Amino acid sequence: MKKFRYLVALFVTLTLVSFLAHGKAEAKKKRTIITCATATTGGGFYLLGSGMATILQRHIPNVIANAQATTGAWENVRLVNEGKATLGLAGGDHMYYGWHGKVKFKKPQDKIRLVIGTYIPTVSIVVYQDSKINSIADLKGKKIASTPGFGAGQLTPAILGAYGIKKEDVKIIPLGASETISTFADKNVDAFCLALGAPHPLIVQVSKTRKVRFLGMSDEKTKALLKERPFWVRCTIKANTYKGQDKERNAVTSPVTWITNIDVPEEVVYQIVKTTIDYTDEYSKIYRLGAQFNKENALKASDIIPLHPGAEKYYKEIGLIK
Repeated sequence: MKKFRYLVALFVTLTLVSFLAHGKAEAKKKRTIITCATATTGGGFYLLGSGMATILQRHIPNVIANAQATTGAWENVRLVNEGKATLGLAGGDHMYYGWHGKVKFKKPQDKIRLVIGTYIPTVSIVVYQDSKINSIADLKGKKIASTPGFGAGQLTPAILGAYGIKKEDVKIIPLGASETISTFADKNVDAFCLALGAPHPLIVQVSKTRKVRFLGMSDEKTKALLKERPFWVRCTIKANTYKGQDKERNAVTSPVTWITNIDVPEEVVYQIVKTTIDYTDEYSKIYRLGAQFNKENALKASDIIPLHPGAEKYYKEIGLIK
């Protein structure tokens, strides 16, 4: 009798152990790991990526999400195309050049797909109110501060170029955003051109401490530049966003989007898009620019690269695509 009880107990124990082990294995098997390729730690892209990882892990069952530090959008396109990152932050130009295999890409990055857009870094072109610079055309021969990389390397020269100003006609000084503002406040440059979103605390600060004038592009120049660079979009600073800026000002900029690889399962991307839009308010509390990844902005960059089927499914479901 004792032997029988022992065998029954042993059988129950082994069965329970087997069941628990199987359950753990199944739970582990069902987990989805989502890696969000961003940029260097501390910058806006990294904060956007950390916020995205937080809301995805918090609201999608069995998901482990993390932000991956990278050198920036160029690398993100490559990582996503190679399947080494689930999601990546990229600008319109990075997506365009990646898709077509131009500039820094030796071959087309044809596996990238759009998930959701778009954070639009609103451009502020600012001069001193008492200067004789009344339009962008008057910046010829001046010193202009702009952030390294996209700002000083592409955006500022392109805007100036629309007005016939060549690179050799001006001195574009690459400085970080905070350094740009302090340099301008000390009157060591004639102007600055920053793509930071609006209103931005740094520009609010300098518009209060210095009397400034905001410059903008004409509709004609804006349309011409967008025709030349179809991967950019118009951006607008509404009137009275800043002190001393009583008129609406337009410019161009590169939209920032989340991209993925075509091989990422449809249901995974569907859940990513749904969660991002459902929890936009939560995203914005983690990092303020998360607010722009919403239903209204979702498809603003959809003519640059194709949508992922999972994203398309969700956009059809909510009526953004017929």
